Amino acid sequence: MLVLRFEDLARDPLLVTNQSLAYIGLSSLSSAKLEPRHTRKYPPLDPATAERLRDHFAPHDAALAQVMGRPAGWQPSPAST
Repeated sequence: MLVLRFEDLARDPLLVTNQSLAYIGLSSLSSAKLEPRHTRKYPPLDPATAERLRDHFAPHDAALAQVMGRPAGWQPSPAST
């Protein structure tokens, strides 16, 4: 199973696209472009709600990181919140 992060795709579409293609045995591309679509602005999340969500999902995120062999990367460290 190949697990990819959207953040990595947004940062380097060609690299992530080619990782996907290599995984399924296809030739790599020489260029890739990712254009934003369906973007919206949302109000900031209440800090107490964010903390409750982090606490709730912490064990699931830890299990995912173990399966992936790397941190998921979407959680801010406690010092940065």
